[in-house]
Amino acid sequence: VFDLSQQYKTNLTGVQFFRAVEIDGNQYGVWVFEKGTFLNDGARGYEHWAFIGNHDFTDGQESAFVTFESRT
Repeated sequence: VFDLSQQYKTNLTGVQFFRAVEIDGNQYGVWVFEKGTFLNDGARGYEHWAFIGNHDFTDGQESAFVTFESRT
């Protein structure tokens, strides 16, 4: 789940679902996928994104990067 008003880049494979939903006037993207990467160049608080799965997370000063692997 990601706040679509923030800057981001994805490289996802096996996308099974994507939908933009509005919550309290904010647009969020919801993805279900097999594996890939997600770069968050925007705000990184809990109100801006959430994720679950088999992942590695790197939080830098300017951005955050998550690599997701398929569950085995």
